Amino acid sequence: MSLRLASFLEAVLEAAPSGVLKKADSGQPTHLTANVRGTFKARDGRFCREYKVAIGEGQHLAGVACRQDGLGWVIENQARVAVVAKPASGIRPAAANATSPIDETVDSLIDGGLLDPGEEAELLKRGWAGGGRK
Repeated sequence: MSLRLASFLEAVLEAAPSGVLKKADSGQPTHLTANVRGTFKARDGRFCREYKVAIGEGQHLAGVACRQDGLGWVIENQARVAVVAKPASGIRPAAANATSPIDETVDSLIDGGLLDPGEEAELLKRGWAGGGRK
């Protein structure tokens, strides 16, 4: 991962609410976008976020990162994601319903479910100190 991409992703993970598509600022490639898909508390007490990054036309990364005191965001798993157009027939390959490595990482880490928007907003407001699910 390039330094520019890592810096952009860290900024998104740190401050963007789930579901909000963020575009790279000037000085970054204009085709770079990212969004947080959900925030959750891990079994070990860290807060984690599932994300997706579009690097360019048809090039996407999906991943999970957890916030660790003193280190910031640590990527737990990240993978390239194939972007497949939906066929007009509505028929999808059998693998389309398969569990992804990212889903498996979330399942191995998550304690309960995703934080609701209010819990997430409180965490963002407090800079990830306290808040969230008890």
